[in-house]
Amino acid sequence: MSKRNKISIEDSRLFRENIGQVKPVKQDHIAPFRKPPSPRPRPVEHFISDIIQDRFSDEYEPADAHPNELWFSRTGIQHNTLRRLKSGRFNNTATLDLHGLTVPDARQTLLEFLNHCYRLELRFIRIIHGKGHHSHNGQAKLKHKVDNWLRQCHEVLAFCSTDRAHGGTGAVNVLLRTR
Repeated sequence: MSKRNKISIEDSRLFRENIGQVKPVKQDHIAPFRKPPSPRPRPVEHFISDIIQDRFSDEYEPADAHPNELWFSRTGIQHNTLRRLKSGRFNNTATLDLHGLTVPDARQTLLEFLNHCYRLELRFIRIIHGKGHHSHNGQAKLKHKVDNWLRQCHEVLAFCSTDRAHGGTGAVNVLLRTR
């Protein structure tokens, strides 16, 4: 049995008499199909360290800074994300080691590293600042400077000291904003 119903000759003749002459309609108002244009590459952003550097102030001292463990998050970051960041469950895509650098050198290196990671859209990074055991007064200058600088950087959404296996209070895992 066919899906199409067979039309009798009589029905076909009757249809043609009622319809009359048929002529094709010209379709000039519908545009033909065109392949959409390929996406344009995003323009390469210029080096933005000057913008970030202007935000870094050495006089800034956060009220909620803890002497040993570093922890910071912007509004809207979920607690589960912070827990995963602390435990290192995110794959860190880049690591910066600031051991042995002076404060001005560490500042410049950190700026360049953040800019590099931000341009490459790396989200999870690790910064090793050390615990300050070999510093002049036994105080971790770089640790407190890194804490202050990261809090001032708009591109940093959250950071926290790593777990013991990844450096403990001598390193921080950082969550960066995407562009």
